[in-house]
Amino acid sequence: MIQANLPAGAFPLNSPMFTLYRTNLSNITAWTKARYPGHDGICVPETMRFNGNGSWYSGNESCDSTIAPSYNSQTVTSGAEIGLWVWQTYLATDDRAFLSANYPIMRDSAKFLLSHAKTGGDGLLHTHSNAHETQWSVDDPITDVAAMQALFPVTVQAAQTLGVDADLVSRLQAAIPKIRPLPRTDFRQTQVPGPSSVEQMGVTAAAVTEGFVQSYDGIVRIAPGWPTG
Repeated sequence: MIQANLPAGAFPLNSPMFTLYRTNLSNITAWTKARYPGHDGICVPETMRFNGNGSWYSGNESCDSTIAPSYNSQTVTSGAEIGLWVWQTYLATDDRAFLSANYPIMRDSAKFLLSHAKTGGDGLLHTHSNAHETQWSVDDPITDVAAMQALFPVTVQAAQTLGVDADLVSRLQAAIPKIRPLPRTDFRQTQVPGPSSVEQMGVTAAAVTEGFVQSYDGIVRIAPGWPTG
């Protein structure tokens, strides 16, 4: 609904949603500290309740690394989605007061992803999370990669616009070149290498049968119990 309202210019309709997340920031922070120990910032639960916690039903709490992998437990990119909507709203309205009020959601979601990602031997950032409900507890899910690619640069812009968080800006700028390309696969469901694979083949992108895949674990793995047809 938030995304639909943005291009429609129906910005007031989104105000209650932003208020929900903004006023629950301390509660989401507390949930994150308890359920994702060792992380900074906030992991916004995909199925968040009115009070900022991720309890939906027992065994499928959102943003919860302390339970067995489930549909929502290790989905960590909802905060990035909300943060992007904050920035898109600012771009469309030029409402600096709105940006200032809601920027902490962007800031703290970016801090979480920064602390969630670890630099590997290849010099790139790696995460272990859900690729939403389709793949659970996998390496470098496409959702994490896309979230970092999208959120980090606009959080830098937002911080610079507001003149805050110079240290965070520096950390994000250092992290951006280390974000992996989106994972891809070919029609044989084998892992395609990095962004130069098309050029290495000596053919145009249009001639290559490739598509994005849910994670760098390669072949699609359907979550247990999820219908396959």
